[in-house]
Amino acid sequence: QTRTLNDKVLELDAAGRDDVAFQVLMTQAGPAAQKWEDVIEELAAFEDADAKQDYQDAQQTYASAHKLMLILSAAALSVGVLIAWFLTRGITGPLSLAVQVANRIADGDLSGKITTTAQDETGQMLQAMRTMVSKLTQLIEGQNQLVEAANHGDFASRMDLNGLQGFQK
Repeated sequence: QTRTLNDKVLELDAAGRDDVAFQVLMTQAGPAAQKWEDVIEELAAFEDADAKQDYQDAQQTYASAHKLMLILSAAALSVGVLIAWFLTRGITGPLSLAVQVANRIADGDLSGKITTTAQDETGQMLQAMRTMVSKLTQLIEGQNQLVEAANHGDFASRMDLNGLQGFQK
């Protein structure tokens, strides 16, 4: 309808009827065009409000995702630290025990019991140390028996070398 009224105003103006064209413009075409402009402004305002709401929603989503990423990063870091702590304790605990046993043996103390259920390399080392202590104890007890026998004049006594490979020569 607005286009038709605008065309009528132009025809009247072209025909030289300016006063009638002005009258149609002011009373019919102008208000019709104003209605269109009002609808366009209303639509633009609606689009602007919608865009602002979308922006706010995006900002909130970003803030939530950022917060979630920080929380997940902190949780992953905490889990990593705990795993590292348990692994370190799992390695240093048996190694500390092995150092204590080695120091006792170095000090000549073969009386300590070496107990381990570990099957890893540290556990195998502790089992080997237990075997070493057992064989050293057997060797020292055999030597003590020989000395005791010699003190009583028995020089024919011999040490039992079963299980003491390497001492038989």
